[in-house]
Amino acid sequence: TLQVLQYQMQSIRPGTPLVLGRCHPIRIRVQSHGYFKSGDAFGRAPSSHVCRAAGPQESATAARSPVLNLLVEAASQRKVPAVDVEAALLQLEQDVATSSSGAQSVPGRWRLLFSTASKIRAFQYIPVKEDLVIDVGSNNVALESVLGPFQFFIRGTIFSWAADTGVLSFQFNKGVAIHFLGKQVTEIASKGSRKEYTFYFANDRIAAARSSAGGVSLLSRLPDL
Repeated sequence: TLQVLQYQMQSIRPGTPLVLGRCHPIRIRVQSHGYFKSGDAFGRAPSSHVCRAAGPQESATAARSPVLNLLVEAASQRKVPAVDVEAALLQLEQDVATSSSGAQSVPGRWRLLFSTASKIRAFQYIPVKEDLVIDVGSNNVALESVLGPFQFFIRGTIFSWAADTGVLSFQFNKGVAIHFLGKQVTEIASKGSRKEYTFYFANDRIAAARSSAGGVSLLSRLPDL
């Protein structure tokens, strides 16, 4: 996307020559402030350049670097505009459309940072601490939230986990425990609907997932307790 390209250009040192395109490549040179220009001084690539289609792994790797840089920055600082985060998540989903990248490492604790489940941009960065805990060994899943002195623990059951596709099927069906200043004060019976998260990317820092309820999410890895 244009936003991702602009973000990547800002990280390239002025004066760096680049070649864009395969079948009809042109040379450009990055100037200050992320702008670039093309022209006779740089011209086209030699006519001997061989045009060929990029393989899935090659094209995914090439596109993934600026996308991941943007998502890591969004996860660490929450200053990247929401529209750019959504664009990067969708681009990453497209890049790995034929397979889930790194899904084997998904079980564990994750901080939910951003979600397009809400269409209101101001609320897409999740304003509270909200952690998703996935324990495939015991088939338990939990959503743990903190709001001021209150903590909310929503427990559920994992029905299936497919590490090859990154699909987690689960249901929050064990009620909600409410704590105040670290002590449980009440528990409310609650049973949510069954849903799926498809983790289409995960590494040692971030994960990206699509919910069957709608929208894509950005998560940040937390150490296991």
